Amino acid sequence: MAYTFISGATGGIGKAFVLECAKRGYDLFLTGRSQDKLDLLKEKILAEYKVNVKCFPCQLTDECDRKELAKHIDENGIKFDRIINVAGVDIQKAFMAYTIEKVHFQLRVNVEATISLTHELLNRRAESVELITVASMSGASP
Repeated sequence: MAYTFISGATGGIGKAFVLECAKRGYDLFLTGRSQDKLDLLKEKILAEYKVNVKCFPCQLTDECDRKELAKHIDENGIKFDRIINVAGVDIQKAFMAYTIEKVHFQLRVNVEATISLTHELLNRRAESVELITVASMSGASP
């Protein structure tokens, strides 16, 4: 059995992907920062759809958390036929109004975590895989 991986699953766009994929009957592997929000979303999906749902909380800016996620996936023999990267941040203001810490945070979530995670998951893909990445920069970089 292969799963559809969705990062940022508990946010607005992420949750919309989760609901659409569940509606299509895809088994789901969801990640987000909050275990509580993941649990509530899982309950909702299981009450409405006949799909398998696995959840793992992960702070994607934390390399150790991403390694724990990969370890969990390996320990459970999980493979992915869809990878949907939705997790991201967008702080909309002029570039010079950012602190350098906020710039680094945004890059870590939107670029580093997405690329790192995609690399790890492609190493755990099913025979074929679909990949979707949604950027959180509103189509423009301030």
